[in-house]
Amino acid sequence: MKTNNSFPILGFSAWSGIGKTTLLEQLIPLLLEAGIRVGLVKHAHHNFDIDKPGKDSYRLRQAGANPVLIISDRRLAFLQESATSNSVSLTDALAALPGNTDLDLLLVEGFKNADIQKIALYRDTGNPEKQLPVALEDPNIIAWACDKPTMFTEQHPELSVPVLDINQAPAIAAFIQQWMGAVDSFSCGSSLSLQAGLDLIHTTVAALEDSQLLELPEALGRVLAADIRAPIAVPAEDNSAMDGYACNFSELENQTEPSLQLIGESACGQPFQGKLAAGQCVRIFTGGILPDNCDTVIMQEHSHNSGNSISFMEPPTRPFRRGQHVRLAGEDISIGSVVGAKGEHLKPALMGVLASTGTMRVRVLRRPVVAFITNGNELTPLGTELGPGQCHDSNRYTLRGLLQQAGVEILDLGIVGDDPAALEAAIKSADAQADMVITTGGISVGDADFVKPVIKQLGEIVFSGLRIKPGHPVTFAKLDNSLFFGLPGNPVAVMVCFSQLVSPAIRYMSGLGSGLGSGLAGQPPLTLIARSEEAFKKLPGRYEFVRGILSTDTTGNYQVKRAGKQGSAILSTMSRANCFILLDETCTAISPGQSVRVQPFSSNPC
Repeated sequence: MKTNNSFPILGFSAWSGIGKTTLLEQLIPLLLEAGIRVGLVKHAHHNFDIDKPGKDSYRLRQAGANPVLIISDRRLAFLQESATSNSVSLTDALAALPGNTDLDLLLVEGFKNADIQKIALYRDTGNPEKQLPVALEDPNIIAWACDKPTMFTEQHPELSVPVLDINQAPAIAAFIQQWMGAVDSFSCGSSLSLQAGLDLIHTTVAALEDSQLLELPEALGRVLAADIRAPIAVPAEDNSAMDGYACNFSELENQTEPSLQLIGESACGQPFQGKLAAGQCVRIFTGGILPDNCDTVIMQEHSHNSGNSISFMEPPTRPFRRGQHVRLAGEDISIGSVVGAKGEHLKPALMGVLASTGTMRVRVLRRPVVAFITNGNELTPLGTELGPGQCHDSNRYTLRGLLQQAGVEILDLGIVGDDPAALEAAIKSADAQADMVITTGGISVGDADFVKPVIKQLGEIVFSGLRIKPGHPVTFAKLDNSLFFGLPGNPVAVMVCFSQLVSPAIRYMSGLGSGLGSGLAGQPPLTLIARSEEAFKKLPGRYEFVRGILSTDTTGNYQVKRAGKQGSAILSTMSRANCFILLDETCTAISPGQSVRVQPFSSNPC
């Protein structure tokens, strides 16, 4: 059964009165304790109606309102008439789930004949006719749960699925977790790890070669397209690093309290014009050029001025030495040396270095052009009134902000609905104009997810799905003229996939990929070790990015806690967070006080 949801669905099939609800009532707390977010679809029999005559909601539905949303202080109920038949199917139920439902597992009670994987329940006790709820050969059965599992196995030796004890809920919960791990790897459409995905991006992305000549002030943040060599030395001449007195060190050697005659001064831009004779010194200021025949500067704190006679007092812990407090010509930069290397990022410090050599213009790589499209019938631009089931296109603004921070040229191609032809036309247009194309939404396996089929027609998919959460359906492909990233529609998944996959690819395309190790863009992102302030659990098999708040304790050590609810549609916790808590594929739980790796969003997260 195809759905618009990416979580696994597990049914429980049994005759009425066998104890389905009792078992589920025991299983759900066990699954929640294991860190699994559980939803439930229950089929009610015996002509049960969700709504009752006489209630306001019933009257309004009878008047023709469809759907009706009932809201109380603690919960809400969504009442919708089936459009297909008098009997609501499981497909109807799944279609009614919100598109941003953030679950790890959906349990289904009832719908014995639905085309979903399920656990069949059977009790020998009190069942004189020995009737089974489903056929033994049903390919959707992943296990049986019985009150007499040994007897059931002996009676049906042809079974190839496990037989569990219906009275042992912990064992059934453990089986479900194992099944979820296998289903999750399959549903990702790939067995690739995060690092394997990065390696494929690394081998696919090529740095741009086109360049342009810019004035130095306009080049901040760009990447040098060629080496820049220094036309002059810096400093150009020997000069003083301190305020004090310039002299020849030989005048001070082997004297207990040397004294020299002051004959002038050397200041910045106003050098001393004469030449020192024996027994003479010159007052000098920081940056002042050393006069001829001088090789040493004595700090003024180690001198005493008596008219034109300067006495020097050697500190007991650090005797005078030749060349002290002197900056030699070319000490910082020598003539002809490389002051800006090809592929180097033009940061403020490098701009200052280039300016110190008199460099006015630099040749830099052009910025990558990135086109992006947001996909979905439910999306509306800001300023448009929302209709039923619609939401404002937040991904458009999140992604634009991320691209602006990445320093690329942006092409916003707007919203494209769930229309394969329109989507194909938009992606073709983007491919003709950009170096990289990004879409959000429409890359899962639902009936309205058209991005991957379109990409298969237009290019070559490099990978589709990684073992990460959130964001496992992420897709990377090559088009005729550009690279393509298909990001999930949930807003947090967009930000995770951008930071971990798209941003490194942009950096490498921008020319910042020299000196690569196992990852992209020269250096892996900064990670820190912090103490967890709380306990939480996760399923094994996926690399998870948990939104966290990093701070320091009273001793200055890092500590971290979750920023709030972790649903991939809950963007507000992403706004509150200042880091990701990194949980690798083998991790199953974190205890209070345990050390965890965190990835700050900025260099100064606290």
